Amino acid sequence: MKSLPLIVKTFVGFLWLVAMATPASAAPDLVPILTAPQNGAFGVRNAGTTAAAPTLLLVGCNTSGSGPICPIVPPDLRATYSHPAFPYHALVIRVPALQPGERFDHQVLFWNQRCWPAGTYRIPVQADGANSESENDEANNHDQSTFVSQRNCPPPPANQGTNKPDLRPILPTPPYGIVVVLNIGRVLTGPTRMMVSCRKEGGGNCPTAFGNPNYGVVVMVPGLRPDERFTYQLPFWNKLCWKAGSYQISVKVDSGGVELESNEANNEAVSTLVVTVNTVGVTTPFGNKICVSVPQLPQPNKPGGATPVPGKPATSVVPAVPQPVKGK
Repeated sequence: MKSLPLIVKTFVGFLWLVAMATPASAAPDLVPILTAPQNGAFGVRNAGTTAAAPTLLLVGCNTSGSGPICPIVPPDLRATYSHPAFPYHALVIRVPALQPGERFDHQVLFWNQRCWPAGTYRIPVQADGANSESENDEANNHDQSTFVSQRNCPPPPANQGTNKPDLRPILPTPPYGIVVVLNIGRVLTGPTRMMVSCRKEGGGNCPTAFGNPNYGVVVMVPGLRPDERFTYQLPFWNKLCWKAGSYQISVKVDSGGVELESNEANNEAVSTLVVTVNTVGVTTPFGNKICVSVPQLPQPNKPGGATPVPGKPATSVVPAVPQPVKGK
């Protein structure tokens, strides 16, 4: 076989030199910046070798154990700190394009103006929250900070009149992992939080997914217009393992107390689930105990099908980013 012509060898060598001079990992690398303890200052640094386009910084808020509910964004700033694709995050911060080595810093102005009830708070963040950038290191997008508040926050003032929103939860009986929130008031609500908790009657524990019975699971509810409903399927419900007994599933809407409603007395609903081993569902081993998978709602036969709520008209299956569904 004849050797390659000199000009071909020269061109191949040139390409090799170019490849060696250009790092194979040339890409942005977005790293979140936090303060400890957290004081409302958030940032993102581009530690990569190329520029990054505008991205989103997602900020969460969780409390440990039976801690309080995190405050949420004031109504006049919800458009600034929210994003329809990420309704479950406490804050969404828009990050501009960043050159290599450039840093973006943002101070949340209302951070110290909100009343944080006494407790310990965890503040997790994620740079490039929408995963829109292909980065050198995708594993360093996450970080977390904490702070402790010792404040005693006053209860919200009593409502006067009826020209206000009115949030009311609906729980099927027995519960099937679906929760519905209705706005039966006369005006639009902002995003709120809903707490779903579980307590076993007579003592004992609920499935661990519910956490502490005094805290439970927090679900972000989008703003609802009058007569709109929000339907939510607990994503972990089908995987829960229940021991025999009677369980109270409780829901509290507007658990952070941020909406001044025409009726504050209808924010809670309770449904009872009775589990009897070997008569309901399928028994499965769980450690040294026998647990039961409770009945589930019928699953749709095809994408876009309906999952009915017992006693209620069928509504669309909740998508990855839940949207309010019109109806009473």
